[in-house]
Amino acid sequence: MTVSAQSLLLLFVVYSVNIVCALDCTTCQSEASWEDCQQTASVTSCTTDEVNDFHGVASIGNPTLSQGSPEDGFQCFALHVRSKDSGPATSPDRFSKGCTFAKTDFCQGWSSTLEVVQCGADEGGDVSFGGVGRLGAMGLVGMITVGLFLRMI
Repeated sequence: MTVSAQSLLLLFVVYSVNIVCALDCTTCQSEASWEDCQQTASVTSCTTDEVNDFHGVASIGNPTLSQGSPEDGFQCFALHVRSKDSGPATSPDRFSKGCTFAKTDFCQGWSSTLEVVQCGADEGGDVSFGGVGRLGAMGLVGMITVGLFLRMI
């Protein structure tokens, strides 16, 4: 391995560690559909404070969502729940995407007043339902780095 190949490999490893610590997830909320959720979506770097705040609010519907620390790592989630108790004035459906802790079994523990229609969580990046998704930064960086490395051999 040449010095430039070693440097490239080291850069990839350092950059990969930074990406793992700062996972980017699509965040959105909708009462209509996944497509509507995606229309208002933004990409957010997961932070401990953000996830702890979200878990504090969402624990009303899922008391198993605990507080965490940076060592817990992150994962992206996508959740479609339907309220069994909603009145005629409100939509029974909620579509949500965002960040949670990697240690969290996000799709379990939801209140019996909610029907979990779809739920997924992934430490590798965004979860997609209905054909809505994106290539995560780690996937793109990995493909570019491997391509450059193979050209050097």
